[in-house]
Amino acid sequence: MALDAQYRNARPKRLRFAIFTQFGRVVHHARRQLVRLATRAWEAVVVPGRRRLTAPAWPAP
Repeated sequence: MALDAQYRNARPKRLRFAIFTQFGRVVHHARRQLVRLATRAWEAVVVPGRRRLTAPAWPAP
């Protein structure tokens, strides 16, 4: 629901390639696995997704 139209029906392998390898880097530190995102990736993928998740599903009366 939060993904762009081009990623909504994508399989997990496609999402991993499209988002994690192009926009960020997986980092292992202190027994944790993190994804470091570039600023432009954050603005292109995460911010619009958060907007769509917080938007109401139906219009207000």
